[in-house]
Amino acid sequence: MSRPTITAKELLARKEPYVAVDATWFLPDAGRNGKDEFAQERLPGAVYYNMATIKADSPYPHMMVNKAQFEKAVGNLGIKPDDFVVIYDKQAFFSSPRVQFVFDTFNHPHAVVLDNYNEYMQLGGPIETGEPKARAPTKYSQPGEPKSWVTFEQLKSDVESKKAQHILDARPGPAFAAGHVPGAKSLPFSQLLVPGGESAFKPDADIVAKLNELDVLDGKPVVVMCGSGVTACVLKLAIDKFLETKSQVYDGSWGEWSARASPELIEK
Repeated sequence: MSRPTITAKELLARKEPYVAVDATWFLPDAGRNGKDEFAQERLPGAVYYNMATIKADSPYPHMMVNKAQFEKAVGNLGIKPDDFVVIYDKQAFFSSPRVQFVFDTFNHPHAVVLDNYNEYMQLGGPIETGEPKARAPTKYSQPGEPKSWVTFEQLKSDVESKKAQHILDARPGPAFAAGHVPGAKSLPFSQLLVPGGESAFKPDADIVAKLNELDVLDGKPVVVMCGSGVTACVLKLAIDKFLETKSQVYDGSWGEWSARASPELIEK
């Protein structure tokens, strides 16, 4: 199993057409705005996937849209059903894996994450500035049912029945220590990235060593989660190539669990 990624060198050498999707999103306290930065500069011809607006109507952030909502949003961006889509974010591996997960959930055949934006810039990749040009809307549709993700009800049942599985939490260690799903293991997503801001994944051997340290590579199902379902997808992108079966994302993640679970289902 390989990762659904494309390196900066591969993208710059690519002759076939593609649609760049800027998925940059920052935490509220970052003092930066992904949409504003997209308006200033972006990969040539890119469109902006706004995670703040392309989401389900829910009290919890970033919840998965339904099929009709996804197809309308992507069609409005001018993406065709057979387009080769390259998703990137200016933090390299932060929000782009979440958007790739959404595209994959709704069966888009060619959606990859740029590995990574920092290297693309270092290699002198072309950048577009000025007012973004909107693509003509398309009538977007994909056949088949969406792939599944983990719901609160499902995970609650799994925890209560002590299902044999691994739950990996991508939040920073202090957040995990303050409260987590019973039986979950802490794996901050940053531990799988090269330190120093490059945001490229660590070598495979290092990631496998970390997974072995957590006893995850035993064939049991793996559920990944975080605060709101975003950086859980960094874990998914990093580790699925080493698992017998792809991990599943708990969409509501800690934001939903902490609000809905009874006190005995919150471990500290």
